Amino acid sequence: SLHSLQVRIESDTGISLGNQELLLEMGSCLDPRKPASQCVIDGVKGWDSYMVYLFDKSKTTYEGPFASRTLSDSVNYIVKDSKIQLPIFQLRKIWAEAVHYVIGLKDDYSRLFQGQRAAM
Repeated sequence: SLHSLQVRIESDTGISLGNQELLLEMGSCLDPRKPASQCVIDGVKGWDSYMVYLFDKSKTTYEGPFASRTLSDSVNYIVKDSKIQLPIFQLRKIWAEAVHYVIGLKDDYSRLFQGQRAAM
């Protein structure tokens, strides 16, 4: 049941049951009296497609920590001096690191946007 999930969240995070607010992506609240299957959205496939957001009602300001992503040393090297000539095998590695960084930023933004949309 959803209540057992909330009890588990309380034991893992220390957020009391009364201060937990669980929201679906579209912003609708979950009913603790109903089964946890209400988290499953019709027509959406894949276990990673179901997002439930946990908000702590007792918090009024964000307390962090927020650690921004950092560029790898090799990508920073290229960013600082873009006219430098490197062998193709090094450029491939740096390109892959840069693409990985950008994909991570996109995923972070997507999660942030979905959380804000749910909170609205």
